[in-house]
Amino acid sequence: EGQAEESVLSRSVVIASGIQRTPKFPPLRFNLPTDILQLHAADYHNPQGLPPGSVVIVGSGQSGCQITEDLLSAGRTVYVCTSKVGRGPRRYRGRDLLDWWAEMKFFDVTYDSLEDKSISRAAQPQISGVGRYGHTVSLQNLAGQGAVILGRLLDVESDTLLLGDDAAENVHFADDFSRRVKEGVDDYLKSLNIEPLPLEDDPADMPDLEAQCISPLRELNLRESNISTVIWATGFTGDFSWLNLPVFDEENMLVHERGVSAERGVYFVGFPWLNSRKSGIIYGIKDDAGYIADAIREQLA
Repeated sequence: EGQAEESVLSRSVVIASGIQRTPKFPPLRFNLPTDILQLHAADYHNPQGLPPGSVVIVGSGQSGCQITEDLLSAGRTVYVCTSKVGRGPRRYRGRDLLDWWAEMKFFDVTYDSLEDKSISRAAQPQISGVGRYGHTVSLQNLAGQGAVILGRLLDVESDTLLLGDDAAENVHFADDFSRRVKEGVDDYLKSLNIEPLPLEDDPADMPDLEAQCISPLRELNLRESNISTVIWATGFTGDFSWLNLPVFDEENMLVHERGVSAERGVYFVGFPWLNSRKSGIIYGIKDDAGYIADAIREQLA
């Protein structure tokens, strides 16, 4: 404030603001009673920062599950409105899952090679980095710690949350994802004629074949359940309202090819699936940044 504006001319601009800047909320937030504290996962710090009472977590991705564990460890009653999110074991056959994925070139799969492009919009798998080596997270394990596993939040009517009947389906989806992850590692070892190490004991990774962990509730009354807080673990989006350039399509999505815009001199980096699965994480910075740097050198030449 009080500083004069400054204009800078440049032949090249790299936009690296990412799409994890602005918390996403569903319109349902406006239907909740005004005395219920609402937080986005981005604003959650610890259980002590919440008022006394039970907590509803909307979303069962990484943040939703990790916050659920944190609250359970503090003795809170937690209700989790789930969705279809995959999961995997934190460690498998003696190695961290991310080590396997890096070696198997799982992260190098490109967007263009995906037969099903919807994979690029899938939530990150449920997992935790808490503890010496991190640990496996599953809906059934959260239930074993005391969480109430519910279906998707469909609507809010007065003091009552209306819930879907898809909780069992969401448990099975996560379990099947973990099974396919482990089969992928085993197939990789088999292709190299490597004898796999024995399986570790990982109770959290045990599938819940009958989805016994779920609650049958289809309605949840906030007053009767002493719920004081709703935490929206519903992800983030980007904010490009400041970008007054013709780089968007009719759906207001950025248009680029591997981060190179059709608008000469404009580039993007640090976005998920910019080119490959690893584009949205630190592991993928080197490849994407190198490609953009080469494109800029070519433009400036």
